[in-house]
Amino acid sequence: MSGFRRQSASLHRQHQFDAPAGAKPLPSTLVPCTQDRDFPVYDWAVRHAAVTKLTADKQASLVFIGDSITQMFGGAPHDRGQPGKDVWEKFYAKRNAANLGFGYDYLENTLWRLRHGELDGAKAKVVVMHIGTNNAGKNTPEEIVAGVGALLDEIHQRQPQAHVVLMAIFPRGPKPDAMRAKLDTTAKGYEIWAEALEPVLVKLLGESKP
Repeated sequence: MSGFRRQSASLHRQHQFDAPAGAKPLPSTLVPCTQDRDFPVYDWAVRHAAVTKLTADKQASLVFIGDSITQMFGGAPHDRGQPGKDVWEKFYAKRNAANLGFGYDYLENTLWRLRHGELDGAKAKVVVMHIGTNNAGKNTPEEIVAGVGALLDEIHQRQPQAHVVLMAIFPRGPKPDAMRAKLDTTAKGYEIWAEALEPVLVKLLGESKP
């Protein structure tokens, strides 16, 4: 991972160097960088290489982008627990889907991934993105919006034909409540998510209703 850390530091320095004198520094959400915060649960760099190859090999037509909530949904590579795997198999296995979820990703980490090829081999009809919850404790709402906007720009640049479904951040916080419990990373939570998303995907993928 040391090579990734060196590249991350270089990217930070480059942005600082390019900023005009007296200008405000870019928010962290706009400075692409790598991470290893979930190591040893999974290896971020190894997963990046694997999903980049997998997405290109299968020319994925349905792509999910996100953090651990997405990663634990299901689909290859199976590098951590996936409580939503049965739901994924039911709804997405036959749709040529790819899972680009990475545990503990910030917006800036996902930006790095997209700029380093994860989407380039896809032929996406639909991209579903749920990302930003991990930034909520360290960035302002405006910085988070800017980071999401940068990701949308990358998606449109690399997959201009794709429809993008931008998910709202699920309920979060130290105190559980009924809504958060329903949408937690359990098999039931993933089933609720998939069923709510299904009519949108049927329409955007051009599928006929049974």
